[in-house]
Amino acid sequence: MSVKRWNGTSWDVYAGLGAQGTTGAQGTTGAQGTTGTQGATGTQGAQGTAGSSPTVWTTVQLTGTGGSLAARSQYFVNTTGTALTLTLPSTPSQGDEIRVFDANGQSANFNLTIAPSGSTGFNYIHGSNQNFVIDVAYGAATLIFTGTSYGWKVA
Repeated sequence: MSVKRWNGTSWDVYAGLGAQGTTGAQGTTGAQGTTGTQGATGTQGAQGTAGSSPTVWTTVQLTGTGGSLAARSQYFVNTTGTALTLTLPSTPSQGDEIRVFDANGQSANFNLTIAPSGSTGFNYIHGSNQNFVIDVAYGAATLIFTGTSYGWKVA
């Protein structure tokens, strides 16, 4: 296409456009660099020790005159018509636990007494040779043996 210019009397061709040049070829992309080597895997940790089995609790329904208690047992006690005395184990191990519940709510009228065994070194409740009495309706206690110095503790 040409550009024309008015010279005052006529149009002159002022300039013409030449053909457009060709686009140059695109350069090639360079090669990708190599990937680095992976680091070494760390050493595996030691295997943990196996866990212990959970404590299995025995549930006992007591009615009547009382009796001896056993570790890892829970006692639902019926004191209707008579007070009961329960005796703690004579050779407990540290951490032994016993649970006692007034199942029918009569311990306010018919007390539930927990007595030490009388065995040397194992006859304490809270550090002295004494009974523990549940005298409240629906009362409950968890007793844990702490060792021969203080004996059974009520939790």
